[in-house]
Amino acid sequence: MQEKFTKYELSVLAIVLVSYFMTVLDVSVVITALPNIQRDLNLSTANLTWVQNAYTIIFGGLLLLGGRLGDIMGRKQIFNIGLVIFGLGSLLVGFANSAVWMIIARGFQGAGAAALAPSTLALLMDSIPAGVKRIRAVADYVAVAGIGASVGLVIGGLFASLLSWRYAFFVNVPIAIVMLIWATKTVHPTPAQHGSFDGLGSILSLLGMVSLVYGILLISDGGPALYWIIAAIILLVLFVWREARSASPSCHFECLRTRNGPALTSVGCCF
Repeated sequence: MQEKFTKYELSVLAIVLVSYFMTVLDVSVVITALPNIQRDLNLSTANLTWVQNAYTIIFGGLLLLGGRLGDIMGRKQIFNIGLVIFGLGSLLVGFANSAVWMIIARGFQGAGAAALAPSTLALLMDSIPAGVKRIRAVADYVAVAGIGASVGLVIGGLFASLLSWRYAFFVNVPIAIVMLIWATKTVHPTPAQHGSFDGLGSILSLLGMVSLVYGILLISDGGPALYWIIAAIILLVLFVWREARSASPSCHFECLRTRNGPALTSVGCCF
């Protein structure tokens, strides 16, 4: 007999999936709206590239840090903070009237997504017990990533054609508010570890991930990616060296040796 989700588990799953859907959606929602954004804000080609990539770079660069902060401060707390930052960032993008404003707001959105994404997975793993139900929940979580990336192209194009590209970002604001209220009332708080923070490791991971993501983006754009990829490799090797010796690492590498994956509950270690 198939196990059924409890009411609480269904609520957490819905909150997690909708919130994660927003973060994935905004990677692609901007793509089909780029011509309209360029025309309305009078952007150069270089600025347009940064409008598209600022979100992805900051998202990827801060992902490990967001997971670690969730471990230290509590996953629910960081999840709520991520919703606030993401919603505010979406509002700022919608009101953007210059290239600088738009690029900074997109990066701010990416910072919110970096707090949200690891927290969503951690909350899911904390709230749904291991077994068939967790497998189904994780399958839904993975499916949302693919659906969000695809639907984002459609939503961005529809808003840009029928209304304005700005509404593709404004729509995130009420969703973020609803999710924040729902999560605050529903999700059980998770205990904070109150551990120390590895500042050097966080800086190395941030710079390494930013270099790696930017290098990959340059490859797709036909730019000089080699130096960025080499810098990313060096920084990430230094990060691994640092984490192996730190008393309070941002990434616990022993979780990589765990076959049944309990360390997934600590997304700061294995996202």
